[in-house]
Amino acid sequence: MKVALLADVHGNAPALRAVLRDCGERQVDEHWFLGDLLGYGPQPVSCYRLLAEKRPAVWLLGNHDFVGLGILRSDLANLDHIVARGLVPGRAELDILGWHARQLEVGLEPGEIHALHAHDTWVNAIPGIYAAHGALLSSEAASADNISGANSYLRLGSSGPQITAQVLAALHLDEEERPWLVVAGHVHEAAICQIRWAPPQQPEWKGLTWDDGSAYGDPPPACLGLAGCLSLLCPGSVGGRLNDLLTHQPTYAILDTDNRTVQYRRVAYDVRETLAAMVLPPRAPNLESDLTDLMEDWKTRRQMA
Repeated sequence: MKVALLADVHGNAPALRAVLRDCGERQVDEHWFLGDLLGYGPQPVSCYRLLAEKRPAVWLLGNHDFVGLGILRSDLANLDHIVARGLVPGRAELDILGWHARQLEVGLEPGEIHALHAHDTWVNAIPGIYAAHGALLSSEAASADNISGANSYLRLGSSGPQITAQVLAALHLDEEERPWLVVAGHVHEAAICQIRWAPPQQPEWKGLTWDDGSAYGDPPPACLGLAGCLSLLCPGSVGGRLNDLLTHQPTYAILDTDNRTVQYRRVAYDVRETLAAMVLPPRAPNLESDLTDLMEDWKTRRQMA
């Protein structure tokens, strides 16, 4: 089975559209979304629609999603606490998530918002493969009070014993039930880590390189699930971060579960559409008040429909 691994869309609809077009050209069988629909980019509702059309077999919540949906539910009372714990990088990112929460409230149906809330942060995708955003924590464990912030999330170069212990502790697995692969988002980098189950469990991180040196290319497939090893696969970022938007190249991975290989893909897209959607309206008299009234009228009409 050929699975498209997508992560960290971050509201960048043009980038997601380009990636999904590339997935279609390669005739993937399934799409797995590894979290972070929200944050940074300007079009979370469009991104939701694009993903929902593909009916992903796996749809996870990322740290930005967790906070954005919490703002929408109004159950994150101490927002400064969220920043202090490292669940989002800073107050600016928190303000963007508040903006995204308002967009979701107007742009999605209540049932769609409820469906988003129902997604978890990691799952047993298929036998032998687990999918996570960046931490093997359940939604219940990942509460504002319990989550240990940035320390809970995967970082490139994380030690082998640390990752292995996290997987075993989170999954409560016996030796016979060990997975051969964990796919994870969050790090925004395309990389593979091989970890031996037996001591000393030294990790072997391999970053993505493009053999021909071109901006867009197709590197040779990498083998996964070597005997006695756990493979950790990070597919890169579809949408990118705000501070690298102008240079970002959407990246994803195609996992062949039968042959245990992965093919990384980097695609081109026109960033101008993303930038245009981020342009704020001019400060005009009564504009903010008029927009607020318009949104409230829309919500009232929807409730009456």
